[in-house]
Amino acid sequence: MAQMNLIVTPAFEAALERLMRRRGFANKSEAVRAVVEEAAKAVESLEDLKSRRAETLDRIRGSWAGKSPDLPRTANGAVDWKAFKDEIHEGMP
Repeated sequence: MAQMNLIVTPAFEAALERLMRRRGFANKSEAVRAVVEEAAKAVESLEDLKSRRAETLDRIRGSWAGKSPDLPRTANGAVDWKAFKDEIHEGMP
């Protein structure tokens, strides 16, 4: 593993020490690795959420133009927005 040398501010150093105490990290390297990994996962999760949002908006726009037959429908053929809401929230935390 490569080594990184960082010049940090006193405020960063103090925040890192608080993090280490609160989360029980044995050393600064372990703390920094863990936090960077968590941040990367959070960004990936946000990107997934943005992608799902864009797909959902495309489906809604298509339904307004009559081009989205995949939307859930009621017995009279109208879009079932409650079912659609439940579908897009499925699997979300």
